[in-house]
Amino acid sequence: MINLGYTEFFSSQWKPEAEPGLQPARVTAVHRHEYGIMTESGENTASLSGAFKHTLKAASEMPCTGDFVLVKTAPHSQPQIQRVLRRKTAFSRPNSAARARKAAFVESSDEQMLAANFDYVIMIQSLNQNFNVNRLERYASITRNSGAEAVVVLSKADLADNIAPYTEMAAKAVLGADVIALSAHTGQGIDVFGKYLKPGKTLVFLGSSGVGKSSLLNALAGKELMEIREINEGLGKGRHTTTHRQLLRLECGVMIIDTPGIREIGLWEVSGGVSATFADIEEIAVDCRFTNCAHSGEPGCAVDEAVRAGLVTRKRVNNYSKLKQESGPRRRK
Repeated sequence: MINLGYTEFFSSQWKPEAEPGLQPARVTAVHRHEYGIMTESGENTASLSGAFKHTLKAASEMPCTGDFVLVKTAPHSQPQIQRVLRRKTAFSRPNSAARARKAAFVESSDEQMLAANFDYVIMIQSLNQNFNVNRLERYASITRNSGAEAVVVLSKADLADNIAPYTEMAAKAVLGADVIALSAHTGQGIDVFGKYLKPGKTLVFLGSSGVGKSSLLNALAGKELMEIREINEGLGKGRHTTTHRQLLRLECGVMIIDTPGIREIGLWEVSGGVSATFADIEEIAVDCRFTNCAHSGEPGCAVDEAVRAGLVTRKRVNNYSKLKQESGPRRRK
């Protein structure tokens, strides 16, 4: 039987005797008119039941990659999704870009779910021109708001003459996270990353185009699962290899959600995630004279004093202020 990561958190939401004829499944991909699903016995496709469509009130209630759903099966017919179980962790984005594409039976919503029920977020930065501390801090804020554990992977380690400075910068940007430098090309660091490849666990890869997500996935699988495209060496950027979010299960039993470029995921009311990422700054800010201090020259600003003392960089403070402003609650229309 396939281990889907169906833990007590999910099983407690469904009583078979109250809803007979259903079975749990996991959404592996979202297509225009159907969903890829995986059950304990294998893979299939499913559609939404009429009853499910009738109860939908918002786009955020639609199934997304990684969701656990209850499906009804019948001989010689496609399984139908009856219900989505409550999510343990999730990524979402403002839904304005998707409103034109969403189903007519869904009312207006500010939020669209992208991926759900992952245990670790693997934030990937490559050791070429792609490495960017500000971007890593943004990833960390999104990740910590999702409820999952953050792991930093510095890919293409074979391209760097000295890895130590990058590892140090990453550790400071994502406080408390494991930082692993690896190379899918040479195999360096793959064994260290292996501690996250546990049966039933789900990882989501988060990183911009060209950082080597597909190469890493292929290296972990031991075979080519994803197409690899060349990057523009002058810019250090690549074209999207993954065109939609999909959940893949490796032979070792771990499941990986691969995503298109990070451009799809923005800050969605993640002030808690920003606070966790910049806990060092917020701890210092407690001593500011004014509770609404902007840390930009106000009298009695403890954060400005910490910058002068070399305890924190001005660049980190500026990125904190920017993300804090972006992550404020959006006005509902």
